[in-house]
Amino acid sequence: MTVLGFDSRHWDGNLPSPTPFRYAFVKFTEATGFTASTARQQWDGLKARNLLRGPYHFYRNAANPEDQAAFFRATVGSDIGELPPVLDLEDTASIKGGELPARVKRCLAEIERLFERKPMIYSAAWWWNPWMGTQAWATAYEHWVANYTAGSVPLLPVGWGRWDVWQYKGDVAEPGMNAMVDWNRCSDEWFAQYESGSDEVTLSIKAATAADLRLALQ
Repeated sequence: MTVLGFDSRHWDGNLPSPTPFRYAFVKFTEATGFTASTARQQWDGLKARNLLRGPYHFYRNAANPEDQAAFFRATVGSDIGELPPVLDLEDTASIKGGELPARVKRCLAEIERLFERKPMIYSAAWWWNPWMGTQAWATAYEHWVANYTAGSVPLLPVGWGRWDVWQYKGDVAEPGMNAMVDWNRCSDEWFAQYESGSDEVTLSIKAATAADLRLALQ
């Protein structure tokens, strides 16, 4: 079975009822100084409708990898969502030959350290193949692949043997959402691991809050 999700850069936070979507990815940041103007509105709107959420950062090739990760983490804030944080790789700005894979790897490592959660890589064959090539270390990360096709499987970048989320339709005018959205699909199994995890996160937050209250009353 397939579980549907979406992402949109300019969505205003409204969702039709009912909605076919059960999760969404939200762009928060780009490089080291750009924040998406509707990110917080989207984030809170998704939470109100009980959709699982994942934040993403648009990686800029020329910007410092660690600084980008730090900016991303600080902008997302304390509510980091239920899905993995995502590093969006599709910038075509030139960079000194051979340096990009190592810089991307540094950024991913810093995101994992700051979020205390292993990030996901977003990319597509058109970008990955010429810019990254085969990177054995990359396959340790979950993979959100972009490939708009009517086929039953996506075109994977070189070196990848699997996908976890597939962005299969782009810029769709979705009724009731006041924006063009990208459609995504994942398996029941992939979605379930985060759906159950979100309950555990909620319970741990409630437990921590209760513990803080008891300490305050002592």
